[in-house]
Amino acid sequence: MRTRLLKPGDEALMCRAEDMFYPGALKPARAAELLREPTYLMVVATDDDGAPMGRIYGHLLHRFEATDFLLYEVDVHEDFQRRGAGRAMIDCLRETCQVRGVREMWVLTETNNVAGNGLYSSTGGSLEGSPANMYVFPIQ
Repeated sequence: MRTRLLKPGDEALMCRAEDMFYPGALKPARAAELLREPTYLMVVATDDDGAPMGRIYGHLLHRFEATDFLLYEVDVHEDFQRRGAGRAMIDCLRETCQVRGVREMWVLTETNNVAGNGLYSSTGGSLEGSPANMYVFPIQ
């Protein structure tokens, strides 16, 4: 297994990885736009033949006091779960964030997300324990 931080030129791999979870949802033009965005980071785990196993992505948040990384979504295809792909992708993002001077990486998840909670705690995440409400403001 290998992990790879995607960059411009990796649009085909990005689309293949996304198709595992949302078939046809990501078009090459949108993939190219995202990969040009410096605050968007995506890591893909691949098997030894280069086939995607999972992907993880999120956004750098530049705040006044520090830069944080919002880990937005983590998915490993069910055929590849429990083989270390999720851990490897989080480790790759953690290293990338460290090089870029990011203060902390954080993720929101539901309390009943057994797999996600297990992954995040086993990779060094600390549960804050503060209840939160998420408000969504539609723009269009």
